[in-house]
Amino acid sequence: NIVGGFEVAGISVIDGSNITGNYKGVWLTGTKTIKLSSDGNLIRTAATQTFIIDGPTLEGKENNNDSLVYVENGSTVELLKGAISGNTTTHAGGVYVLSGGTFNMSGGTISGNTSTSDGGGLCVHGTFNMSGGIISDNKATSSGGGVRLLTGNFNMSGGTFSKNDAGTSGGGVNVNNGTFTMTGGIIYGKNDENGNENTAKTGEGAAFRKFGGTATLNSNPLNTMYDDTIPENPA
Repeated sequence: NIVGGFEVAGISVIDGSNITGNYKGVWLTGTKTIKLSSDGNLIRTAATQTFIIDGPTLEGKENNNDSLVYVENGSTVELLKGAISGNTTTHAGGVYVLSGGTFNMSGGTISGNTSTSDGGGLCVHGTFNMSGGIISDNKATSSGGGVRLLTGNFNMSGGTFSKNDAGTSGGGVNVNNGTFTMTGGIIYGKNDENGNENTAKTGEGAAFRKFGGTATLNSNPLNTMYDDTIPENPA
């Protein structure tokens, strides 16, 4: 338990239980880097806990045995500013959201993570709400370079997917099951003139690939595979 908060090398950890406003829980602020030095999770939430990341860079390690951030059933993690980066593991390189867990992203970046199976940036069984921020430069040997939605819900109202890579399908987003709802933001496809393209090495959906579940863009059904940028003519 955290009472009153503390600060280590420019990183503040605040008990937000008495903070008025929208954010209550454990609040991680600052601009420094917190680096994982041994196998496991850098952040693993407990049920009913809310954990807010508001500035620091969370950096993983090569050949880790787990995701950098692990969102348990009944808990919430929010990324406002900062980064989740540099972790390599067998499944869900950056963030793993369990069934009943919620991950909200309104800013910051999830980048430079690698999975030797699926979900380079994130794997989602629970709920992922993305209203801003950037998911980029993540890799999956199999599917879902940026995100793999296994079950649950992925609601995208803003933010960007760019330069993610999947060995098989869904360079940006791969939907295995669950519900993907897109009302804003952008998922780059191949051949972007500014070099932001997501890629799928076997050619199955550089931007997006759906195997099951449901997927919509502004209430209209999305096809099973998109190599080009979604939406086609971003504002």
